[in-house]
Formats: sequence, structure tokens, C-alpha cells
Amino acid sequence: MIQHTTRSPPHDPQPDTPPPPRNARAPPQRTRHTHPAPSPPSQTRVEPHRVPCRDRGHRHPGSARAWTRRRVGLLDNVERGLERAVNGVFAKTFRSRLQPLEIFSALKGELDANTRVLSRDAILVPDRLTVRVSRADFERLAPDGSALVDQFVRDLRAYAHQQRYQFPGPVTVTIVPDDSLTVGMLEVDSRMSAGDVTLVPALEVQGRVHPLRQGVTTIGRSHDCDITIADSAVSKRHASITRDGDNVVLRDLGSTNGTKVGGERITLLELTGPLDLVIGATPVRYLLAPKAVG
Repeated sequence: MIQHTTRSPPHDPQPDTPPPPRNARAPPQRTRHTHPAPSPPSQTRVEPHRVPCRDRGHRHPGSARAWTRRRVGLLDNVERGLERAVNGVFAKTFRSRLQPLEIFSALKGELDANTRVLSRDAILVPDRLTVRVSRADFERLAPDGSALVDQFVRDLRAYAHQQRYQFPGPVTVTIVPDDSLTVGMLEVDSRMSAGDVTLVPALEVQGRVHPLRQGVTTIGRSHDCDITIADSAVSKRHASITRDGDNVVLRDLGSTNGTKVGGERITLLELTGPLDLVIGATPVRYLLAPKAVG
């Protein structure tokens, strides 16, 4: 019989230590995490993304600004198309009578949709507007036709002033019957009375535009003035405007209530662009107004 004897390594004497309990948990082991050192920044240059363009001398048509303009224009066209569709569908369905407010809203939309930009400060809109309605609506509106048209003209002038629009001539609104339209439907046609126009300095006073000729133009309450203002706060000879080529100068003529710009009285002022001023108590606007050529 062969016996295997295992020699134990030398054992250092240890102090007597009580054995751990049978169900005791081992103390948690702490693990040291070693993070790798950050790598040096890359020296590779990242080229910016470029959109290929055939002609680098012009802005690429896909730029954000151009895309925004196209998107806004598209939304405007879609909105007008939806308005026409809704107008037709609901008018045919409910056959409601046409209201003056609907006509005025359509007239404003016609101006907005047919602007002609002459310069940064001059936006031309049609001055000849024709509203076509059903025969039943036309007969219902006929008794108040003239008063209604006059109100439309006044409101359109106020709206154009608010939007900085200009008319090439006096505004006219005409309402005519159209047998192809049902009750509640309307369509608006427009055109400009002048074809080719040029811009000339002018004053807009109490809804009327007065082109300024070369030389001196007098302004006051007297009928002897070139531009007469019916306002008791305006002096008989209140102010004058001198136009010498492209130079335009406003001068107060020692008036009682003064000529004011931005609430401040002025005695002499060069007019270089559109400007709102007050003569006496009357608001006046200097602008570049369209004038027919020829």
C-alpha cells in the first residue's frame, strides 16, 4: 500500500482569531478603475459642408433665405386658393347672402396679391377694382350701392396708407352682376390705370396726393396757396416746399401753430425720403408718388 504524503508549507504562527460566522458576508472588494489618458486632438482639418453651385458669383438658389421666400410665396398662393375654394363650396352649400365686410375683405386681398414694387419706399397697387356678384346679391345691394362704394373707397385708401401702398390714380370700385355666380359668391378683377410710371416727390394731404413741381409750392389755409388745407389750426400761408432737381426742402413760414416732425417744431428741413409730419393739426405725408409717363 502506497501512501502519498503532502508536505505543507511552513506556517507562521498567527494569533488566535475567532472564525467568522457561517453566514457572514465577505467584505466588499474595492476595484480601482484606470481611465486611459485622453488622446491628443486630431490635427485633421474638417472641411465645412458645401452645396455645389454652378455659378459661385450668385447666391445658390437653395439658400435658406431664398427657400424661405419661395415657401412664403407658396403659402400665400395656397392660402388664396383655399379662400377661393371655401368661398365657392360654402356659398353653394348654404346660399348665404353676401355681406359688405366680405366684399371689403376681398378688395384688400386683391391689393395684396397685385403689388408692384417700384422702389424700397414705393409699392404700387391697382386703382381700378371691379366686384362681380350674383344677380340676387346685386339687386339686394343696389339701394345702398353708391354709399357702399364710397365707403369701400375710403376704407381702401386708409388700408393702403397703413400698408404703405400707393395708387397710380384715383381709386374706383364698381359692383356688377354676374349670372354665372350663385348667391354668396363674388370675384374681384383689378387693373392699374397707368402703364409706365415714374416716381415724383408729392404730399399726401387729407387723402389726396399733390405732386410737387419744380420751384416753390406754398401750403396754407388760403385759397391763394398751391395746396389748401381746410384746418383752422393752419395759417393762411403756413409753409412752403422748394424742389430744385432732386433736392426738396420744407420751410415753415412763421406759422402760429408750427410745422412738426416727430412732435418737434421745425423751421427748415431737407426731405430725403418718406416722412410723416403735422401742419397745424393736419397729418401730412411726404412721399414719392407714381406719375404716368407720357
